[in-house]
Parts: sequence; C-alpha cells; structure tokens
Amino acid sequence: KGLILEPNELDSYIENLKNNVLTNKIKYNSNGYDFDVKGAFEFHVTVRIKNKEDIDLFVNYCKEIGVKPIFITLPYGQEIQQLMTSKYITGTYPEVLKPVYSYAYKLRNKGF
Repeated sequence: KGLILEPNELDSYIENLKNNVLTNKIKYNSNGYDFDVKGAFEFHVTVRIKNKEDIDLFVNYCKEIGVKPIFITLPYGQEIQQLMTSKYITGTYPEVLKPVYSYAYKLRNKGF
C-alpha cells in the first residue's frame, strides 16, 4: 500500500478523524484542538524520482497543475535530498485535506 490514502478512503478518514478528536476532547474534558480551524494552510507533497531526467518533468508538471516545485536538503535522515511541491490553500481543517490529496493523486498518477 502506498503512503497516501486512496480516493475512496479520504472521506471516511476525515470523518473518522473528526469523530475521534471530538470523542477524546469530551472524554478528557479538553479545551484543546477543534475542527473549526480556518485560514491559510501551506502543504507539501514529497515525491520520488527514478532518475535526474525526471526532475525537469516534475518541474514542468508542477507548473502545469499550479504548485511550486521545491528541492530541499535536510541535515540528516534516510533521504536528505527531496523533491516536493509547495502551495498555500485556504479553508477549514480537515476539509483542506481534500485538495491536498487531489494534488497527491495527480502527482502519483503522473508517475511521481
């Protein structure tokens, strides 16, 4: 199984997320995190490429679908150099997961 939810799993995942957070909030009498967080969210989708030639394909496809391509180098980790997207979207959490996943599906379906 891949690292992203399948399209048919996303709505139930969001609903489960909402229900469990609300249940735990009531159970522990917590005034913590709510699901009415609205605003601008920045998201990233990290991809793997097979060879250096795919970098240009990735950059061009990012432009086509309206996300910014980013190349980062981390100070440590298993994969310290990573290609990813960046984009700001507005909305309410966790509903903003839907457009995030739509970009992830597009990237996956294009082979990234």
